[in-house]
Amino acid sequence: MYYIIRISIHGEERYIFNEKLFVSNQGFARKFYSLAYARRYIKTHPSCKEYGCEIIPAYTG
Repeated sequence: MYYIIRISIHGEERYIFNEKLFVSNQGFARKFYSLAYARRYIKTHPSCKEYGCEIIPAYTG
């Protein structure tokens, strides 16, 4: 299991690929294998503070 971060920019759902790039396809999103690391990423990156993010669990297999 891994986690991805969803961000809503002006009503459009996007997923975080890196600090400056957001993708619309969930498959290309950055994968976080630790919930603690995903939470830390949200706290430290300004794009998450500006738009608001949520962590979504994704399952492999």
